[in-house]
Amino acid sequence: MQELSSWLALYHPLLEAVTAAGSLLAVITWLIAIPVILHNWWRGRGIRLEFNVMGVRAAALFGGAAEQWALRAPNAHPKAKTAIIARTLERAFDVHGRSRLAGKRILWVDDNPSSIALEAQGFEALGATVIKRPDTEEALKVLGEERFDLVVSDMGRPPDVRAGYTLLGKMHQQGIRTPFLIYSSEKRPEHVQEASKLGAQGTTNDPEELLAMALSLV
Repeated sequence: MQELSSWLALYHPLLEAVTAAGSLLAVITWLIAIPVILHNWWRGRGIRLEFNVMGVRAAALFGGAAEQWALRAPNAHPKAKTAIIARTLERAFDVHGRSRLAGKRILWVDDNPSSIALEAQGFEALGATVIKRPDTEEALKVLGEERFDLVVSDMGRPPDVRAGYTLLGKMHQQGIRTPFLIYSSEKRPEHVQEASKLGAQGTTNDPEELLAMALSLV
């Protein structure tokens, strides 16, 4: 996949050209630009199954999510890095071009689901099933009824500013050891350390890093 990363790097300015114009336009740009990249790459190298239509759609969604967060909080969130997203997506497919996330079930706990819509759709584009719940109580209920391969939670849900930790603690009290990631608007060193101490497998505010962590856990 080195050839693909080279092509993505070549077209990188095109993918970031509309960052300031808004998240919707950023997603549209990714959707337009990536097929152009693949068309040119196809003429020179031929399309491999590892980066198929599923991967193109996921790249657009995770890239758009990164652009969206960078616009909301430019000092706290990195801009989308095309080559990095491409390299992470390489890991999402096996040697036969099958998604490693196909059939996986993710429980996503967030009281503002619109804020993580692109990320959730990115996982769904890779074949995962994403079940959303707005609070700790509903999350615990569905965890007691269904099997999940991964739990992703935000941090603060009014009135509990540590709701992510609260959910993790109650899961452990009930003997639920499903891999747990915190996906929040901030990623301070103290947050990372505390989350690890409490048993979370990772903490991030970066869509690409979230995908990379998920791939290492499921």
